[in-house]
Formats: sequence, structure tokens, C-alpha cells
Amino acid sequence: MSGRAANGFRERVVSLFNDCALAPTVLDFENCVNELFEVGGDRAKEFVASIPLYNWANAYFPGKRYGEMTSNAVESFNNWILEARKLPVLKCVDTIRVQIMTQMCERKQLSRKLNGVLCPEYDAKLREFFNKGRTWTVFGSSDEVFEVSSLPADVSNYIDPLYTADAFRLSYDYPIHPVPISTLGVAEVSENSAVILPLILPPKTRRPRGRPKVARIRSRGEKVRQIRCGRCKKLGNHNRKRCKEACD
Repeated sequence: MSGRAANGFRERVVSLFNDCALAPTVLDFENCVNELFEVGGDRAKEFVASIPLYNWANAYFPGKRYGEMTSNAVESFNNWILEARKLPVLKCVDTIRVQIMTQMCERKQLSRKLNGVLCPEYDAKLREFFNKGRTWTVFGSSDEVFEVSSLPADVSNYIDPLYTADAFRLSYDYPIHPVPISTLGVAEVSENSAVILPLILPPKTRRPRGRPKVARIRSRGEKVRQIRCGRCKKLGNHNRKRCKEACD
């Protein structure tokens, strides 16, 4: 929404809209959107009606939904490329490419050795839970003969397909090929040829003292209080002392 707003009104409307977007059920969404319409009025109704609900509302998302937001996968990948992050940009990208390419190749070779329906880790968990949860009904026939009855069923059918061996093979089915030198656009320069290279000037400001920050970039769903830097006058998570913006 654009235009002038009273103090705190815009923040209130944005907060209510976020509540609508993150509501886990349709009932919670209806309660949140009614409160949004009471505060935002007709402009809020027009804005909500202009975009499909499944594009922004968690309650109407057609795929699989989860009740928590986590960055564990990002942090795990960040820890995996820790050494590559210290390299220059081009070398960093190429190092990460080689890491992923090598891992894809190793996992593909491993997938060829899987014989069961599930991956080994989840097959072991399934057997453990099956042994703990199964029940047998025993009927005595004589002192030495017993009849055991149970419900025959393939419990692997109740496991999410993502944990199957076929899904594992499909995940690493497409290899990452090396980048040919001919596709990089590197021009062959002889000693007598004149090539005009772009003029690269040094940065306007010096690099700050100390070790560079390696903190992760927070996701949009995390609420972080922003401050205005006294040097570059921009909103962010840094102050004048830690400002890295180039200023004239």
C-alpha cells in the first residue's frame, strides 16, 4: 500500500498482513484477514483480492506445509563451503561447483548399490519401530505347538516416498559437468595485438579493520530490528563504525 499513513498505521497493517500469510489453518486465516479488513478498510480488501491466496497465504498453499521455519539446510550448506567462502568470487564459485559435482558423482555411485525399497538409514529405523510396535496374538494348541496371528502388510508403503531408494537415485541422476574453457569467452591475446581493457579503479573507501564478518543472511520471515547508519544514512543492521558502504 502506498500513500501517507498515520504513525504506526502502516506497521500495524503490515503486521496483520504477515499474520494472515503465516496462519496455519483456514480458520486462523479468516480471523486474521477479518482483523486486517477492520484496520485497513477497503484498500486492504482490494489489495488482498488482487492476488491469489495460494501465492501468499500459508493456509491455502497447495503443496506440503510444515509448522516451523528453519534454516538448518542453509546453515549446513554454509558450513560445508566454509573454506570456499574465503576465496575470491570466481574461485569460490568454481570450488563450490567442484564440491557439488564430486558429491553428485559419489552419491550416484552409492545409489547403484541400494537394493531395498528404502534408504538404509530409514530402513533401519523402520525395522526398529516395527519391532517395538508390532503385536502378536498367540493361541495355545498344545504344550509344543502355538498359532501366531497378525495382520500382514507392507509397512514401507506408509513411508514418505522421499525416503525411498528410487527417490535417492533420482536426486543424483543428473550429473554436473565441468565447464569447458571454450564457453568462458576467454579471448586469445597475442603479444602484438592491442586489447583495450576496462579501467578498474580502487574502491573509494578502505577495507575496515579486523576479520570480515561471516554471519549468515537472515531470511525474510525473521524479524530483525533495523537501524539507520549515521555514515551512509541507510537502514540496515550496521552502524557508523561497521559501515562498509562506499561514500564520496
